[in-house]
Amino acid sequence: MLSELEGAVMLEVHMRGRRTAFQVRKSFINSPTADWSGSAGAVYPAIKRLEAADLLCRNQVGDARGTHELSLTSQGIAALHEWATDPNLASRMRADPFRTRSDYLKSLPAKERIKVFESIRTELMNVAAVIDDLISLDHELKTEANTLASRLISSRLDWIEGVMGSDRL
Repeated sequence: MLSELEGAVMLEVHMRGRRTAFQVRKSFINSPTADWSGSAGAVYPAIKRLEAADLLCRNQVGDARGTHELSLTSQGIAALHEWATDPNLASRMRADPFRTRSDYLKSLPAKERIKVFESIRTELMNVAAVIDDLISLDHELKTEANTLASRLISSRLDWIEGVMGSDRL
């Protein structure tokens, strides 16, 4: 079974037209998802693992730079399909720094809580603006993923507004 990183790499190649390892890495660097490391030490080894498993292949383009284009093998397409359509993998709760901190933040003294929630709200609004830009600028097949991210940010903002407006503060 593919890891989340490996599945995401394969999506970039197969669905979003990222044909070189550098393009895949750049898409991770530009991602608003903090868990995606755009480091060469994460992306390139993932690509090598996928190649070794015969899920990705590398074909030389023939330019002066020695560029290689990536594509999925037939086994890679099947593995991507299995990974992307697995309901258990798609619905698992992953580490969520917002959710992890929520109880602690509510335990802070009122003045500090308000200050922290206001700064988190400001940062969430900044992230929302980045995601809105991505929705308008990025590959059309990534619009759905970014729309889901936008809804997640909105739900977090709603939660903060509810906590700040309630008697829990």
